[in-house]
Amino acid sequence: MDAKSVRSTERLTRSLLSVVGSPFEPQRDMRIDEDLSSLYRYAINNRMALLTLDALNKRGINVFRDDYEKLGNNYLQAMDLMVRVSDLLEEAGIDFVFFKSLRPYREATVDMDVLVFGSSYRDVLKAVGEAGYFLLERGPLSATFRDPVSKLGIDIHEEIAVSHLIYLDKEKLDKQVVRREVPGGGIVRTLSPAADLLAIICHSVLKEQMYVLSEYYSTLFYL
Repeated sequence: MDAKSVRSTERLTRSLLSVVGSPFEPQRDMRIDEDLSSLYRYAINNRMALLTLDALNKRGINVFRDDYEKLGNNYLQAMDLMVRVSDLLEEAGIDFVFFKSLRPYREATVDMDVLVFGSSYRDVLKAVGEAGYFLLERGPLSATFRDPVSKLGIDIHEEIAVSHLIYLDKEKLDKQVVRREVPGGGIVRTLSPAADLLAIICHSVLKEQMYVLSEYYSTLFYL
């Protein structure tokens, strides 16, 4: 990245941080050094589009109304899917937990992650498939299904891994399961804030080998 690109990225980062603010200082003044279209594209690249539009909307800026409505609907669809999958696995007697899927702020997602603990992984995949979710692909330690209603993905993990490499031991997480109410109603199993933040950071660093501002804001909001 050349010096000009670095300066542009720095300006965008400062502006985005100014717009969204901090849960520790939510009322700070907003300063935008870039046009809103560039800023919004940057927010998308940093996987915090809905968080950014929520922040702009609170400040009376509604220039992306169609996107805001679409992302809000996508968020509610994801929450509904989470409840439906949770109910399915609960009824099947599966020992599981959602992770990296329920951020401490509103954010639309294209998929969600389920970790299987003591239950038979094969039985879990069979139960999900028989419930009408389409199997898209299967890797060494995970499988991806698609919900025919929302078109969102469901990643079922036997282990938290990259290919065959397990990078987070699930046996150290099975005591970190809590139940949370999700927007729209319903209770789901998810990791405790500390454990979920660990999973988010490990995924970012070890699997994706990148760091985006959504990870920064997950850390702030969890703290």
